[in-house]
Amino acid sequence: MLVVGGGPVGLLTAFRLRQCGLPCTVVEQHAWAHNRSRASTFQPAVLDRLAGLGLTAPLLSAGVKVDRVRSWDLPTGSHQDLDYAVIGGDTLHPFRLHLEQAALRRLLLQRLAAPGGPPVALLEHHRVEVLESNGACEGVRLRLRPATGGDRTVRLAGRWLVVADGARSSLRQQLGLAFDGVDLPEPVLRLTLPALPEVIAQQLAGVTYLKAGARSLSVLRMPEGWRLILRPLIHECQRALTDDSWAREVLSELFASLVEPAWWQDTPLHMDHYRVAQRCVPERQVGAALVLGDAAHVTNTRGGLNMNFGLLEGLALAEALASGVSAGTTTQALARWALHWQARTIDALLPRTSELLAGGTPLDGITPATGTQAPGAALDRQQRRLKLRRASLLDLVELP
Repeated sequence: MLVVGGGPVGLLTAFRLRQCGLPCTVVEQHAWAHNRSRASTFQPAVLDRLAGLGLTAPLLSAGVKVDRVRSWDLPTGSHQDLDYAVIGGDTLHPFRLHLEQAALRRLLLQRLAAPGGPPVALLEHHRVEVLESNGACEGVRLRLRPATGGDRTVRLAGRWLVVADGARSSLRQQLGLAFDGVDLPEPVLRLTLPALPEVIAQQLAGVTYLKAGARSLSVLRMPEGWRLILRPLIHECQRALTDDSWAREVLSELFASLVEPAWWQDTPLHMDHYRVAQRCVPERQVGAALVLGDAAHVTNTRGGLNMNFGLLEGLALAEALASGVSAGTTTQALARWALHWQARTIDALLPRTSELLAGGTPLDGITPATGTQAPGAALDRQQRRLKLRRASLLDLVELP
């Protein structure tokens, strides 16, 4: 098996292949120390799967457990909470974990380099120049070239190819797969602050969605402090990307009733930005090549749903291959995987992330909580449970 792409999805697929007794080679264009992932949320469905693979302990010790989601209407000061306790019977991890997914990548690299089990070759600083052969019966052949330059080429051959080389996948293009969808015109601004004023922090949950008229702000508690996500309007984009003055001004206005505006001008703040798209390939299998992760779909980054979905489908791919090899039905097993996860992308991932693009949150449509003895309390709890199961991707995996 050849895996192209050494991000969290590609490496987790390789790790599971090794656990299932199958050797593979992982090819990465950049250095292993390079990190491109912007995702920072592990959902309960993924934490359950990682726990079964012996991977959660170091992640849990390094991250921030979030057991409550809050919406906060700034003009009125009203709060609405959604407690992860309502899904306590559906998951071993009734919380989301805030941690850069680069931490999972580093952990997987350590485990893959450790002795024991089938060999996993890790080849960094190489890019796929040409997909020379891709037949479902004949397998694949790749020609690689060092990403650092030079005329030397490397050729690899394998029975199956996992395409996990990211949103700008060169292999996807060579396979002739379209990547239909839209690129959103507004960028996402990511602000990192070591601390927030106590008058604000005491009203925040681990993840809080704030609204003030047409303006919205997401606030996440991270190991290194607080992460604030702002989305400028189209007419604000140029100024918003010039420096951090626009972001500081917006924060001053949002919290003017709580904090003196001067506080935002003086506090340390790191800002970067990225673009968001909603795109998907029309199919997941072309010959012996199987496409997953960002190479197959890119979506709104809220909740880390795109990355979490990719991790789940990578595990499912490795297990489908292993079961197919064991039963002598590999071709059929992988065809089923391709159809199943393409359907889930269309029916679950894209609709859910599209809802978030419009400013939606897991609390939308939930009635205010009632007392446990009040009429309708059981219905309220069930409504919240189903909402949170969906937001946590638990409805896409089997119960632990």
